[in-house]
Amino acid sequence: MQGLDILYWGLSILFCLAMGFAILLWCRSWRKEEREESAKQIGRLTREVARLSSAVDMLENTSASLQTADEQIARDIENLRNCIVRLRQSVPHESHSSMPAPIAAEPDSPPLPEVSPDDRPESDPPQDSDQDPFAEARQMLKDGQTAVEVAKALDIGTAEVRMIARMMGL
Repeated sequence: MQGLDILYWGLSILFCLAMGFAILLWCRSWRKEEREESAKQIGRLTREVARLSSAVDMLENTSASLQTADEQIARDIENLRNCIVRLRQSVPHESHSSMPAPIAAEPDSPPLPEVSPDDRPESDPPQDSDQDPFAEARQMLKDGQTAVEVAKALDIGTAEVRMIARMMGL
């Protein structure tokens, strides 16, 4: 009977060792799956971070373009106001009383006088391409350069260059 007890204990111990080994293998494969899933998530997060970084860069370029456009509009409004003041000074005072009162666009801006077709200033002649970055941008786009390359070369916003390209049908 003693031999049977030893065999019984031996088989029990062997079964316990086999179960322990199976549990260790299962834990190892489970950890491997977790590592692989973590690596996939890190890859997705890295791609999303890159996408968000490019979106932030585009927003910064757009912001800079909008600031430039705002400054240009402010300069143009100031030039327009100066032209209006000069026109008022050049028009005789009697003619002011015969003109109807213009509608003011802004409360703090001076009213705009009516200008007859004969008194309208001639439009400015087209600027040379050396002075007009937009003409240069059109030419560079025609030559096949990308919007980003053109924007960097001319120091203007990529949004402006892309708009020029859309207007050109590129």
